[in-house]
Amino acid sequence: METGIEETAVVQAEAAATSTELVLREADSLAITSDADFQAAAVTLREVKSHWKDLDDQRKELVRPIQESERRINDLFRGPLDYLARAERVLKDKIGAWTEAENQRRRLEQARLDEEARIESDRLAAEAEEARKAGHYETAVTLEGAADNVKPVAAAEPVKAYGTYTRETWSAVVEDEVALIQAVAAGTVPSRAITVNMAFLHQQARSMKANLNYPGVRAKKETSVSASTGIRNQRALPRR
Repeated sequence: METGIEETAVVQAEAAATSTELVLREADSLAITSDADFQAAAVTLREVKSHWKDLDDQRKELVRPIQESERRINDLFRGPLDYLARAERVLKDKIGAWTEAENQRRRLEQARLDEEARIESDRLAAEAEEARKAGHYETAVTLEGAADNVKPVAAAEPVKAYGTYTRETWSAVVEDEVALIQAVAAGTVPSRAITVNMAFLHQQARSMKANLNYPGVRAKKETSVSASTGIRNQRALPRR
């Protein structure tokens, strides 16, 4: 079915390309130098809008069966894919929790080993001090060297799961928005840290128009032209 739809689309699109290119050429060559030209341009604009709607309706009519087939197929696979996605999240959460627990265990074990090494180094240094006080200088030097060379044993690395890996992802949490804004104003934080709410500013500009008077913000007016498609005109555009 899709092959037939594509063939129909090719025929209609190729025919439309020829006629619409003529429309574009007409628009490019049109010059408005009088009221009559102005009215003629308005007529052409309405015809262009009408022709665009007709052509887009053709496109939608061709695409609709394909979209409906896609929707049905997506519905069929949505449940199974969701089960697998949920299973993936569950397993990742459990593996992540275990990994973090093992990393914490290793950190605690490493802290214990570091403390043991520090205690041993301090013990040897204290013995070296006692030996030096007793006049046993060679023994003191040996003990001092031994104290300096005491290194903590490295804790065992957590077991790695085959085919999986972990990575740290850091993100920021804004706990005091006012403090952040003040820091940006003071220059201690880059201005990129604050995103200007353009949606809010646009809404304010539409509401206040020329009366918008926020520091650093200027109201900008743009004039656009709209045309209706409901009125048919006697002069028709080139058709396929």
